[in-house]
Amino acid sequence: MDKNETLDVSVVIPCYNEEQVLEKNLRKVNDILALTRYSYEIILIDDRSPDSTRRIIERLAPEYDRVRVILHEENRGRGRTVTDGIREARGRVVGFIDIDLETSERYLPALIQGVSRGNDVVVAWRIYRFHFHSLLRYILSRGYVLLVRNILKVPFHDTEAGCKFFNREKILPVLDEIEDHHWFWDTEIMVRSFFKGYRIYEMPTLFIRNREVRSTVRIFRDTIYYL
Repeated sequence: MDKNETLDVSVVIPCYNEEQVLEKNLRKVNDILALTRYSYEIILIDDRSPDSTRRIIERLAPEYDRVRVILHEENRGRGRTVTDGIREARGRVVGFIDIDLETSERYLPALIQGVSRGNDVVVAWRIYRFHFHSLLRYILSRGYVLLVRNILKVPFHDTEAGCKFFNREKILPVLDEIEDHHWFWDTEIMVRSFFKGYRIYEMPTLFIRNREVRSTVRIFRDTIYYL
């Protein structure tokens, strides 16, 4: 693959402690993209994982002719990791998906098409059934949506889903303005895009919790940080 070639799509996969799911889920992402008519690349970025994620990436990358790799020498945060991938991307449409695939890779073609058809930002709007064992996370999630809508005066249903796609040319100036490089990055990029007048579409997606994967979100610490 020509490193200077302009592509239809770039999919960024930020990685931090993904040893449990990386290999099988990378294959799923590549397989679904290979079924489309798009020219594409997958950019794997390891944010200095302390587990075996980096070794798995280095082993897998040569098996895929459309995979590129970025290895951070220090932990920079999730938002910065996605930003680095978008800046390096060659696709006219660029986006990212969390490799736990709680938002399924099957939605990728529709998300990409949403940008190709004229939207500047297309994001997953997670639809999922309430479960009692996740009561605290549910309350915090719904409370956060209300805060965002009422304090920041934006109409979004879900700013935090780990699956967002952009018109790359339009989103690059927004990246220059973002101040947070961690979890608040998701909210910030959507709010800044909204106030620039960008065309934003929230696409309903089925969200299925992967209980084999331990979340890297620390509820109480991150809630205080968000506030």
